[in-house]
Amino acid sequence: MIITNSELVEKGKASYIEKSEDELFLLKSINAIPVQRNNGIDGFLKRQFNNKPIPVRIQKKDETLEDAIISINNSEQAKKSDLKIVIQTNNYRQLFPLEDKKILIIKSYELLIHEELNNRNMIPYNK
Repeated sequence: MIITNSELVEKGKASYIEKSEDELFLLKSINAIPVQRNNGIDGFLKRQFNNKPIPVRIQKKDETLEDAIISINNSEQAKKSDLKIVIQTNNYRQLFPLEDKKILIIKSYELLIHEELNNRNMIPYNK
C-alpha cells in the first residue's frame, strides 16, 4: 500500500483558489479560464491568436495600469504570446504611459459605468 500526502487534499480545493469573486466574474465574462498562483497572469482566453495563448491580467485595486502591463509582460508564459489582455479596473496611471502593441486594454464594466456617470454629472441637467 502506497500512502502519499497532498496539500490540496489536506487543505481542500478552496485553499488553492486565490481569485476573488469579482476577478472570477471578469474572467468568465470574457470567456477566459482562471489561472491560480501566478503573479503576472490571472487567466487565459479560451481562444488563441496566431496559434498562441492569450494571457489576461486584471489590474489590481491599488495598481497603476502601467504596473499591470509590466506584470503581465514579466510573466514567462506571457512572453511567448503575440497578444495580451489587461482589464483596466481603475484610472491610476503613471506620469509616462507605457505603449505596447501586443497589449489590448479593455475597461471593466464597473469602470465604464463609473466614468459615464461622472461625465453625466458634469453636464448640467436641463429641465
